[in-house]
Amino acid sequence: MSVRGKGKGRSSKGARSRTRGNARLVDEIAARLKQAESSARQEAARVRGLEKKLATLLARTAQKQPRNGRPRGLINLEASTVVNLEDWEKKIEEKYSLLCAKERDLEGLEEKIHGEIEKLLTEIKQRDLLLATREVEIKSLKHGLWSRLDELESQVTRHSSGKKAARFVSFLVDIGKKH
Repeated sequence: MSVRGKGKGRSSKGARSRTRGNARLVDEIAARLKQAESSARQEAARVRGLEKKLATLLARTAQKQPRNGRPRGLINLEASTVVNLEDWEKKIEEKYSLLCAKERDLEGLEEKIHGEIEKLLTEIKQRDLLLATREVEIKSLKHGLWSRLDELESQVTRHSSGKKAARFVSFLVDIGKKH
C-alpha cells in the first residue's frame, strides 16, 4: 500500500528543472559579462594604440625646428599652405582627454556590470535555497500525510464493523496514489 516513492520524483523533477533554468540564466549572464569584458578590453587596447600614435606625433612635432626665421610651430607644406602645429596639438590633446574620459566611463560601466552580476548571482542562490527549503517542507508534509493515512488505515482494520470508514480510507489512499 505504500506509494510514497511516486510523489518524491515529481517534486524533485520540478526543482531540478527550475535549477536548470536558473543555471541557464547564470550561463547567459556570464556570457554577456564575458562579451562586455571583451569589448572593454578591445576598446582599452584601441585607446592605448591611439595614445602611442599621439605620443609619436607629439614627439615628431617637437623635433621640428623653425626654418628661415619663421615663427616656431609653422611648417611649410607647400609654397602657399601653412599649418599651425600649436592648434593641432591642442586639438590632439582635446581628443586624447575625450578618449581618456571614455575609457574611465567604460571602466565604470564594467564595474557596474560586475556589481549587477554579483547581485543577480546572490538572488539566484537565495532562490535556490528557498526552493530547497520548500522542497524539504513538502517532503515533510507528504511524510506526515502518509503516516496519518497509515494510522487511519490501521484504525479501520481494527474496527471491522466500519465499512464506510474503510471505503473512505481506501478512497484517500487512491487519491494519494494519483497525486
